[in-house]
Amino acid sequence: MKIDEMLKTKRKAHLEKEDKDRTKVENTLEEMYANGGLWRDSDVAPRLKGLKTKTKQLRALKNQINIQTKTLKVVPTGPKVLLGKASVAELEGHLHELIATPVAVDLTDICDVILDPSSLVGAHFSQKWSADGAVTWCDGTVEERVGGAGSDAEFRLKYGEDEVIFMTSSELIMLIADIIRGDLDIV
Repeated sequence: MKIDEMLKTKRKAHLEKEDKDRTKVENTLEEMYANGGLWRDSDVAPRLKGLKTKTKQLRALKNQINIQTKTLKVVPTGPKVLLGKASVAELEGHLHELIATPVAVDLTDICDVILDPSSLVGAHFSQKWSADGAVTWCDGTVEERVGGAGSDAEFRLKYGEDEVIFMTSSELIMLIADIIRGDLDIV
């Protein structure tokens, strides 16, 4: 096999892994927002009470724990908890511990955006786009919120001088996922 073929194969595998990682982050964020967003300490009990089955409670707790540990990089200080074997009560205690642990200073902006996607209004950004192995960075602005509330809120984004698109709060998950992956810089 020639070097250029090996490079193409390696590049293709890298792009497939990026797509898989992107989908995983977006799905995790979508599930988090479906369960009421990023939970704070006072949110845990009422949100769990609203989930009628143990399976839904376990899934929501695992999702919140994953957001805390994998996205916000909160390091637990207590004993290790095996997510697949823990009870609702154990996971709830573990989540309370994670919530009580401060988010690292360099991740507080991400935490703020996860808590309130509309905080992106007025933000100027540079977003990474990849096509056929070529990387391009596009500048844009989240210009304004144009209507709706909660997950139905709609935002106007402007790329470059004249390309305007509209995104709902739930579609802004893609921008938040890009921030987490390092594919979007707020400038």
